[in-house]
Amino acid sequence: MYPTGMEAEFEARLIASRLDHDTVNATLKMGRRSDVPPDLGAEWINRWNEMELFDLSICPPEQVQSELARIGDSFFHNPVNRIRRAKFAATQSADPDLRLAGELAMELEDLLEAFGREIAVLKTSLFTGKVKFSALTDLDVVTTKAIVEVSTQPDASGKVGQLTVLLEPVANPNCLPVFHYFPNLNPDSRAAEALREAGSAGVYNDRIQLVSMIRTLT
Repeated sequence: MYPTGMEAEFEARLIASRLDHDTVNATLKMGRRSDVPPDLGAEWINRWNEMELFDLSICPPEQVQSELARIGDSFFHNPVNRIRRAKFAATQSADPDLRLAGELAMELEDLLEAFGREIAVLKTSLFTGKVKFSALTDLDVVTTKAIVEVSTQPDASGKVGQLTVLLEPVANPNCLPVFHYFPNLNPDSRAAEALREAGSAGVYNDRIQLVSMIRTLT
């Protein structure tokens, strides 16, 4: 998220730099995420000098989205900033899913590879011919040993289909096992069994047990 008033000023700068509508929206969206603390949102704004904005504005249309994704990934997902984001997420009591993911990420800080990483693929619009990213899924917590999907929902609604994506090479190039941390779901329930049948490495409602299991993986 951005400090009060800064997003509007940033948007005006982006538009003044002659960036196209899709690039302006994508740039703003990166700093607007609920796992981005305001001070990091301000740093995202301040990292863009006029030369960098100009370079992005003259980037070929078929390359601009990839270049922006590269810049965003380097900024928000470097080791220091992903920890800052996880720590901030762990304080967000109004968003229990985000808070739980942040808490889990901090317990696995020494193994953490990614936190809240959006997986997207480039697609070309059949109508406009524009090339831009289309979101596939989010990776809640990624460690060197496993991926963990986190949710407070009491069932597996939507999660079996998502698991199919999480097991594919686009989202999971290292073929890591995918675990589910669902505090409100009974691991012995039919919903949990459906997740395991679809390929989940384990469904847990106890974080201590889950963390212990992940640490035993080789």
